[in-house]
Amino acid sequence: MKRLTKIATAAVLTLALTITPVVYNYAENVDTDKTAETTQENIEATDAVAASEEGVAETLEKQTVFEEPVLDDEVVYVFADSKGDVKKLTDSIWIEEGTEEVNEKEAYDLPVGVDIKYYMDGKEVSAEEIKNLTGHLKISVNYTDLKSGTELINGQKETIYVPFAALLVSVLDSDNCSNVTVSRGRVIYDGNRYAVTGLAFPGLNEDLGTKLCDELKEADDKFGNGDSVTIEADVDKCDFPGMYIVVTNSVFNDLKINDSGKLDELKEDLNSVNDAMDKLMDGSSKIYDGLGTLLDGAKKLDSGVGQLSNGLDTLSSNSAALNKGATDVFNALLATASSQLKANGLTNENLTIANYANVINACIDGLNGTDTTGAARTQVEAAVRANTDKVKAAVTTAVRDGVKAQVSAEVRKTVEAQVSAGVAAQVAAANGVTEEEALALPGVADQIAQMTDAKMAEDSIKQTIEATTDAQMASDSVKAMIESKTEEQIQALIAQNMNSSEVQSKISAGNAQIAAGVETLKGLLNQLNSYKSFYDGLNAYTGGVDKCANGANTLKNSMPDVISGITKLKDSEGLLNEGIVRFNDEGVGKLNDIMNNNIEGLSERFDAISRVSASYSAYTDGENTEKSSVKFIYKISTDK
Repeated sequence: MKRLTKIATAAVLTLALTITPVVYNYAENVDTDKTAETTQENIEATDAVAASEEGVAETLEKQTVFEEPVLDDEVVYVFADSKGDVKKLTDSIWIEEGTEEVNEKEAYDLPVGVDIKYYMDGKEVSAEEIKNLTGHLKISVNYTDLKSGTELINGQKETIYVPFAALLVSVLDSDNCSNVTVSRGRVIYDGNRYAVTGLAFPGLNEDLGTKLCDELKEADDKFGNGDSVTIEADVDKCDFPGMYIVVTNSVFNDLKINDSGKLDELKEDLNSVNDAMDKLMDGSSKIYDGLGTLLDGAKKLDSGVGQLSNGLDTLSSNSAALNKGATDVFNALLATASSQLKANGLTNENLTIANYANVINACIDGLNGTDTTGAARTQVEAAVRANTDKVKAAVTTAVRDGVKAQVSAEVRKTVEAQVSAGVAAQVAAANGVTEEEALALPGVADQIAQMTDAKMAEDSIKQTIEATTDAQMASDSVKAMIESKTEEQIQALIAQNMNSSEVQSKISAGNAQIAAGVETLKGLLNQLNSYKSFYDGLNAYTGGVDKCANGANTLKNSMPDVISGITKLKDSEGLLNEGIVRFNDEGVGKLNDIMNNNIEGLSERFDAISRVSASYSAYTDGENTEKSSVKFIYKISTDK
């Protein structure tokens, strides 16, 4: 059972390491310490997958360093056949209580059902048949959420399923598989095997799929078909690719939108915009009515120029209200844009009518100047240098071994010379020959070698070697060599990590996000410029009305021209009024409807989903049930 625990724990770690890059947001709030840790763990995980020749379970077992499950979590180990049918299971709590396995079918009250089907060239086959077939393989993994609760949302009772995240991992051998893809996840190829991971959200699609309004349909689409994962590959008689699936709902326990205070502030801001639009429409209507009155007066010569002057005075008196309404709308739009830019860390300035173009262009220039490669290198270098001590220790060990070998060789030469001289003298005296002749006698060379070996084995000689080695290691030249070799190794590791597909993918993703951000800012600038054109035209218009009032006496002598001009002015004002009303109905009004009808309801829905998720925190009852959450680890295999 300890081996099972190690394998299952390794599956969780491997899934976490592999899935993390999928959801990693390169451009926001990077935690340097966490990045360093993740970089080192990914290096170890990739090496483990590349080195293994014993299958998925052995790969995971070699990687892990844990002997027991995390005590804060209840872990349920589910053993299923290739179709996903459960054969047996055990629980970390049962292990602690001394009971390892439960085989009664009625005891399998699992929250998520797994159904796996296999297709070869479009025809359904069994997992056992795959090893004898060649063609295009498709593996369809479907999840069924079996846990739900009833919640009150917007005054109505609704069935809310406990949302789960299901993380799948499998490994396919490149000798028999190619063109490997996964519908919801990623595939990593290390030159020998394809590591496949898939992410699904059982229950979340039911909770959100048909509930969001049309305006928020794009968010709904993010979870479309969230109850399944499909793996496809071209295969040639490949073995059944076993898989592990980790199921947990703990990630949804704190699912919330911004607090109600923020929603209230947003509603107040939108109410201010609505009030400003009401004033703008009211002022525009009054202008239109005034122009009609003015035109009627102009046509009635008996009313005289005096009535015309009075009508223009009335019209002019509304100019201030019209200008104020337009200014209020402009400031509201700028305030909303300022909040968005600040929230994304692009600027600390408040946008005004005078500075908005310069501020937004500065943000665009700032994004265009972002060095994603440099940022990535800084993170990679920090991660590598965090292990400088380990690298230096390895280099020091290697250098010391070399120094010790050289010292030993020199000491042996000295000892051998001393032993040879002594033996030669003794043999020469005993045999009446010269020392040179004595060394050539049979057996003398072997005697010298044996005596030299014995001398080298003496503690005093060993101590001499160690002391000389220590002295050499303490020399400035050797220390400098160690520092140089250590830096060379660090630079090699940095270059290796920078050239990895993971880092290059992050750089590409960062560049794509920057490009998308630049386009968004350009779109915002164009929208504000369009409204400014309207705003400037309105100011020019109201200024013209004021001048008309001052020039009423001049109109006295050119009434036909005045009547013609007023007619055109009245028609233009009608178009302007229609445009303002349309802007209110299709713009500001629609924005307010979305706020009132959807955002608050969405907040309630997410709160309900979070409550239902938090309510499911344990699988079994027992003496040791003080666990913070529960996770399910499915092992899918053809084992009987």
